[in-house]
Order: sequence, then structure tokens, then C-alpha cells
Amino acid sequence: MDFKEQADSFTDKIGALSKYVVSTELKEAPWGVWEPATIIKDNVFEEITKLKERRGKDIVIWGSMTLAHSLLKEGLIDEVQLRVIPATLGKGKPVFDHACGIEFVDAKTYDQGLVLLRDTLESS
Repeated sequence: MDFKEQADSFTDKIGALSKYVVSTELKEAPWGVWEPATIIKDNVFEEITKLKERRGKDIVIWGSMTLAHSLLKEGLIDEVQLRVIPATLGKGKPVFDHACGIEFVDAKTYDQGLVLLRDTLESS
């Protein structure tokens, strides 16, 4: 499968998922040709707890270390999957902004040097 086929397959899978955006400012969250994302504005921890109680797949946080840190502190994250891509970016935010116990679960390597690390987190 070439890169375009992989990208199209990934895009279709992501597009079909339910999406939620945590924001106090957005009024709408369009998602291309797919249904718009649901915006969570208030009671974020309560809403995330409700999502966790529903049947279905995992909840993925994409691109918000601030949200991830908040959910970690509230004990709402059970597992961390880190995608490590070789790049030189300089300074950045740490994944964990406080001490927490982690236990290695699995690692998977992909083409082009990407590595997926899976760890479970101890309950606070």
C-alpha cells in the first residue's frame, strides 16, 4: 500500500469517528465533509467521565497537552500512547507535568521511524 492509500484509509477511519472538541470559545467545530465535532464548553471533567462510561472505542486526545495534563490530574486517563517521530524541534512541553506511575505495555514500530509506545497509568 503506498502513502496516498495509507493516508486515504486513515482519513476515512478518522472521519467516521465521533469527535469532541474542548473549547470555551468555539461556537461550531466543522470537520470537513463529515459531521461537525461536538463542543464541550462546560463541566469538562464530568463530560469526559460520561464519554468514558459509554460503550465503544478509546478516547484520543490529539494536540492538547493542557487538556491532557488536566485529565491526568483528575485521574481520567487510563493509558498513554505516545507516537515518537524523529525530529528536532527544540523546546516543548513535557508529556507529564507531575509525577505519576507508568507501566510499559507494548511498543510498535512503523515505516519512516515512527514508534508507538503504550503505557498504563497508576490510579492517583
